[in-house]
Amino acid sequence: MGEFESKNEKESQSNERVEESHNLDGICEESGDIILNLHHNPIYGNSDLKDLHDLPTEILQKIFSSLLLERKVILISCLLSKLSSCVEALQAMIYPFTWPYSFIPVLPKSLWDFVEAPTPIICGILSIEVINDYEIEHGIVVDLDEKCILKEEGDEDKALCTSMLKTWRKSITIAKNIPQNQETHSYCLTDAYVNMFAIVLKNYGDYIVNGNFQKEAFIRSRKSKGVRRFLNWFTDTTMFLTFVDAVITNSQDFSQFDEKIALYGTESSSLILDKLLDWKILN
Repeated sequence: MGEFESKNEKESQSNERVEESHNLDGICEESGDIILNLHHNPIYGNSDLKDLHDLPTEILQKIFSSLLLERKVILISCLLSKLSSCVEALQAMIYPFTWPYSFIPVLPKSLWDFVEAPTPIICGILSIEVINDYEIEHGIVVDLDEKCILKEEGDEDKALCTSMLKTWRKSITIAKNIPQNQETHSYCLTDAYVNMFAIVLKNYGDYIVNGNFQKEAFIRSRKSKGVRRFLNWFTDTTMFLTFVDAVITNSQDFSQFDEKIALYGTESSSLILDKLLDWKILN
């Protein structure tokens, strides 16, 4: 028995340690240990994804895919506070990108005909009647109260590649193992999306040369076939093109995202998430 306890003690001392403080924003390796240094990051300043993430994971995935595909995303709830919170959270989900189309947290009934316009829109609506009175195409409509999809295109599951989904699901699981009343819970939800972009877009700055983005070379640089397939269509979106233009104009505006790439856009990023996942489940 004594030998068994001694062996366990040694194994415990050799395990990687994860220390929590504020939010996931740095890594330091000492003697084989993984230590996350967590400190304030403006990325999280106005984001609160808790209400939105009461939805099932499969619905969240379809909402996120619809955003990246630049389609209509319409959320419905009879509760104003929930509706506005969830609609605002959609902006945080796509950081470092910004939504380049109409964004209306609560669409009044007098303007419901906006949902029939052929252009993308993010909006919240306080009544389910809208789906009976108007024809909504090219997008997704979600009932927040019943936690169900009312309308969808049906191809949302094909937008993201396997490696992206794997990273996202790990991060979501980590967040769900943190009590919702802790500030870190909301930070981890935001990280689930930021980290995925950090992995997919790592080294993007190397392909902006003399004010031009070398799209084809950037896509070819990705080792994963799935990531290349994703980038083939995503780099043509207005969302991505606006991002590139903004980086060219003032790259310092994206320094926080670049720090995320330094942390999660590495070969060891999967190990970091695995260790965090093990740590949160065991604690």
